[in-house]
Amino acid sequence: QIPGAIWGRASSSYKKFIIPCALIWRGLYIPLVFLPFLPLANEVKLVLTASCILIGSVATMIGNSLYNDWLAEMVPPDSRGFFFAKRNAIAAAVGAVVGLLGAIVLDAFRAATQDSLGYGIVFGIAIICVMGSLYMFLSMRDLPRTPIRQNLLGGVKAMGAPFGDRDFRRVLLFL
Repeated sequence: QIPGAIWGRASSSYKKFIIPCALIWRGLYIPLVFLPFLPLANEVKLVLTASCILIGSVATMIGNSLYNDWLAEMVPPDSRGFFFAKRNAIAAAVGAVVGLLGAIVLDAFRAATQDSLGYGIVFGIAIICVMGSLYMFLSMRDLPRTPIRQNLLGGVKAMGAPFGDRDFRRVLLFL
């Protein structure tokens, strides 16, 4: 996330920086639908699956800090704590329920010795949800921003600035 935050600060548009990251992450769901049906060794399928997830996660991490910054800019400052707490709570609850439903579906297909079909269906449903998410993302209005150009070393040094504050160090020690 650190390089993404530094690179993202140099962008004059939230959306233009985040879109490639979002498309890479979402696009890597597509191979996951077809991998179970390919005539490949399970080890190869596992490596391809892990690679899709790894590359997608890296893309998400690169864009995520600027996405959260964008959301924070759209929410009034006195509501941000409530907004992000509620957003995280909803995401955790939905993630738990969807994960359980996916596990139930996969168990049912496994019991019928149709594991590959079960994975294909679960990831196919995920693609539908991802496309809905992308549609909603693309309908968000972009906000103009002033780019801040900074190299990676300068960004990492800037992250150390709060440690110069005695009160900040005390809070960290307490935590």
